[in-house]
Amino acid sequence: MKNEYLHQVDMAGFALDDVVLYLDTHPGDTEAMKYYQMAREKYRQAVEVYTAQVGPLFMADVPESCTFSWVDEPWPWEGGCA
Repeated sequence: MKNEYLHQVDMAGFALDDVVLYLDTHPGDTEAMKYYQMAREKYRQAVEVYTAQVGPLFMADVPESCTFSWVDEPWPWEGGCA
């Protein structure tokens, strides 16, 4: 499940990055701006689901009461990203 949640974050993040690049050169495109709002919300939701189900994805999301427990999981070279 962890990989599926991360895949959702990656897909939403790609869509968001892509529309931002388009808006850099087409700032007046109202349809693209609507898509940006939708993509931004999907990305926010994907990160929220990942955080709720797996744990913090970003350092800024680690609650003060939390320890750095993610170091207890296998590292990528130990098979942790399979």
